[in-house]
Amino acid sequence: MDAVIEPFVDPEVRIFLNRFADGAFDGFAGIVFVRDDAPALTAYQYALEWVRQGSVRGATPPLFLLNTIHAATAPVRTFNRMQIEKLMDFLAGIGLPRIGDGELAQQARHAGRRHKALAATLGSAEDAMMFRIAGRFLPMQRHAQLLEEAMDQTGPTDAGSGVRLGIVGSPLFSERAYTTFGKYGPIVCDLQPFGQIWPGDWEEAETVETMLELLAGDAFCHRISPPNRYRERVVEALVAARCELVLCQLAQTDDTFGWDIPELSRQLEDRGIRFVNLGFRDAQPDDAWLARATRAATEYQRDWLKGLRAEITSGAQYAFVNADTPHELFHAMGVPIVTNQWWSAVIAAKQLSEFYFDHMQAIGYHERLARYSSLPLIAELEGDAERQPWGGLPVPSMLCARQSADDHQKIFALWAEKTGAPLTLLSAPAVPDPLPDWWNRARTDWEALYHGDR
Repeated sequence: MDAVIEPFVDPEVRIFLNRFADGAFDGFAGIVFVRDDAPALTAYQYALEWVRQGSVRGATPPLFLLNTIHAATAPVRTFNRMQIEKLMDFLAGIGLPRIGDGELAQQARHAGRRHKALAATLGSAEDAMMFRIAGRFLPMQRHAQLLEEAMDQTGPTDAGSGVRLGIVGSPLFSERAYTTFGKYGPIVCDLQPFGQIWPGDWEEAETVETMLELLAGDAFCHRISPPNRYRERVVEALVAARCELVLCQLAQTDDTFGWDIPELSRQLEDRGIRFVNLGFRDAQPDDAWLARATRAATEYQRDWLKGLRAEITSGAQYAFVNADTPHELFHAMGVPIVTNQWWSAVIAAKQLSEFYFDHMQAIGYHERLARYSSLPLIAELEGDAERQPWGGLPVPSMLCARQSADDHQKIFALWAEKTGAPLTLLSAPAVPDPLPDWWNRARTDWEALYHGDR
C-alpha cells in the first residue's frame, strides 16, 4: 500500500496499513478504530477506501469507527451513548457478547488493579515506559497480573534525584529517548499520549453512563471542548508534579500540539518552569536529536546550579536538609535548599572525599561511621572554607533531618553545634504492621497504614 499512502501519514499508520493490505489481520473477527487517536482515523479512512476499491486479497475483517465527543452538553451525551450502542451492535454482529454494567464493573476492578500498579514508580524511565505501553497490547487482567508480579519482585523504586522532568508533545515510544531523559532526573509528569496511563480514569467506571461522563470530560484529549481546556489541564498537571524542566518533542507529522506551544511555554515560564522545544524527531529519534535533548538538560542543570550558588553566596536564607525530608514544603515557601547528599556529591566531584575522610579519622570518628552522608559535616568541621566548593556554605538559616536512621540526628546535631543553626528533627517511628504493597496504601490511606497516633 506504500504507493498510495501520502507523505503526511504517521509511521505507525503506514506500518498498520501495509500489514492490513498484506492480510495480517484477515483472521480477526473485526477491527475497531478509536477516533480520539488522530492516526487511527487516518488508518480507518485508508483501510475503508482500500476495501471499497476492491484491493483486498483475502477475507478482510469488518471495520468500525468509534466516534466520541468531549464536551459537557446534553446533545453530546446522547451522541456518545448512541456511539456505544453502535459499538455494542458491531461486537454482537461479529459474534462477541454484548457488555452490560455487570461485565463493565468486573473489568473496572481489573483496571483499578493495573492503575494502582502503574501509579508506582517501576524501575528506570525506560522500564516504566515499557510497563505502561504493554497495556496497549495485553488484555487488562493479564497486564494487571504482570505488573503486580513485577512489583512483588522489585518493589517500588525511588523516583531519584536530579531535574524533575516533564514530557509533552507527540506520541513517543523510544527506549533510547527515555534512557537519555532519565540520565538527568526523574520523569515526574509524562503527558505525551504514550506517556499517560492508557486508556485513562474512565476505564475504572462501573457503568456505561459513568464511563461516558468521564470520557467526555477528559481534558487530556486534544479534542476537548473548549479547546483551551487541554492546555490548562497540561499546565495544571506539570505544576502539580513540581516539574523544573519540560521537554517538548514533535513527530514529523504533527499538526495539533504545535498550536499550543507558544502559550504553553509562556505560562510555564511565568511559573518558573523552563520549557525547551526539542523540535521534530523521527519515530525513533536519531543521535542528533538525542544530543539536543542532552544539551537542553545539561544547560538547565548548569543554569540552575549557577542560580542556586548566586542566591546562597549572596546571603539569601536557605535550609540545609537531608534527602528524605519533605522538600515540597520548602519549595512551597520559596526557601532555597541544599540537600546533604547532593552537597556530598559536589564535594566528591571536586576530588576532596579522600582528604575529608582522612580528616574524619584524624579527629576521632572511626571508619565504620556513615561516610557519604557525613561528608558535608566533616568539611564543615575541618573549617577551611576556601578548600570547599563555592568557598564553603554560609551558615544555614535552618537544618532539617528526618530520624529515619539513627545516625541522621547525630550528624545534623553536630552541624548545629558547630554553626549555631537551628535544627528541626522530624520523627519517623517505625510502621508497626508494614504491608507488602505499603507504597500503594501510602498514597490514599495514610491513617490505616501509618496510624493516627504516629
